[in-house]
Amino acid sequence: MDKEKQLEFVSMQKDELFRRYRKIIDKYRDEYEYNNNLDIDLGIASIRLVFAESKNDIQKWRVFSMLTTSLAGEDAVGRRLKVFVYADDMIIGMLQFCSPLAILGERDKYLNLGENKFQILKGIYNIGSCIPIRKYAHLLTGKLLIYAAFSNEVR
Repeated sequence: MDKEKQLEFVSMQKDELFRRYRKIIDKYRDEYEYNNNLDIDLGIASIRLVFAESKNDIQKWRVFSMLTTSLAGEDAVGRRLKVFVYADDMIIGMLQFCSPLAILGERDKYLNLGENKFQILKGIYNIGSCIPIRKYAHLLTGKLLIYAAFSNEVR
C-alpha cells in the first residue's frame, strides 16, 4: 500500500472513531481546549502522575489522546493502566502501560522463561502510548513523560 493510501486509510479510521465517540468527545472538548491554552514553565513546575481509575477519567484519557494524536486506534488488549502527567495543574501528556504479549517465542527463549512465564509476565508492563500534548511536544515533552514512566509512583 503506498503512502497516500495509508494516510487515507488512517484518516477514515480516525473519522469513524470520532463518529463513534462524538458524545464523549463533546463532553471533554472544552476541558481539552482550556488545558491547551494554559502556559506553564516546565523548568519549575511540579510534575505529578494521576492514574485514570474512574470511568470518567478513562473517557477523558481517551478523548485527550484522540484529540492530540493523529493516529486512529483502539485500546490495547489485556491489562492496561492509563496515566495523566501533570505539570502543576496542566496536563502535559498521557501514558498507557499495557500487558506484554503472552506468547512471544524469541523473547521467551532469550529470557529463559519457563513454566512460570505467565506469573512473571503479570508484573511486567510495556509502554503502549506516550503522548505529549501538542502545545509542548516541540520541547521534547515525550522524554519527560518517559522519565515519569519510571518514577516511584509507577513502580
